[in-house]
Amino acid sequence: MNLSKIPLIFVVCIIATVLLTITTTSFITTQAGPQDDIEPFLGTSDAIAGTLHQPEGVAVNGSGNIFVADTRNGIIQVFNADGAFNFTFSTADNNPNDSSLFWPKAISINSTNFIHVVSTYGNVVKVYNNTGEYLKTIGSPGDGSGQLHRPSGITTNSTHIFVADTSNNRIQIYNYSGVIVDTIP
Repeated sequence: MNLSKIPLIFVVCIIATVLLTITTTSFITTQAGPQDDIEPFLGTSDAIAGTLHQPEGVAVNGSGNIFVADTRNGIIQVFNADGAFNFTFSTADNNPNDSSLFWPKAISINSTNFIHVVSTYGNVVKVYNNTGEYLKTIGSPGDGSGQLHRPSGITTNSTHIFVADTSNNRIQIYNYSGVIVDTIP
């Protein structure tokens, strides 16, 4: 079933390690993860293309590609609009100055198809282009202005990046250059 023309809601199920698609007509399909209810995939430390281990974030780009923050595998997995596996990017690591992710938990794609990923235990946001090429890191670990401690959510609009800075109990707002512009509260 081609999902590109149907209004959709994507749901990440952490316990069952699947990505579900729910259409406005309540048609539910498993997009990624186990296809068998008897023996669900529980994940391993070695990421297997197209399988998920505790996915916690999902976003769709303008072409209908589905980007999943595969948290326990430490990577981003990409599926096409039909749910077929395309590619992965990043590696599970904690280097703030490269493409690696440490517990990717949330993901957002802006109107220019830049992919913003919260690296929760890395305490930063990583930015990639639509093919998964690493572009830059936003924020740094800490509790000062622009610093993050266990961020867990992210969204973008046409001009800003909003990050749920969970352990600092605030929302940090950055411009697309990565400069902090405001904090709530």
